[in-house]
Amino acid sequence: MNDKVNYRMCVCCRNMEHKHNMARIVVTNDKAMVDKTYKAGGRGFYICSEKCLDKILTSKKLSRYWSVLSDESVLDELKEVLKP
Repeated sequence: MNDKVNYRMCVCCRNMEHKHNMARIVVTNDKAMVDKTYKAGGRGFYICSEKCLDKILTSKKLSRYWSVLSDESVLDELKEVLKP
């Protein structure tokens, strides 16, 4: 079976990794949530590490993700998922 299908790209560093090694954030009805099942509906994006999360929160280039990650509960849950 081809495992290539399960690789996703981090929105920050653009590295390809297996999707279960990354955190998925889903936006539905203008509400963001961390998708631990990797199956939730809606537009989603992947982040591979806490370093990339910090870069997203400080970079002007990645500012389109700020509004999604502005909720403190989402940020706390995301940091918990990204811990090694």
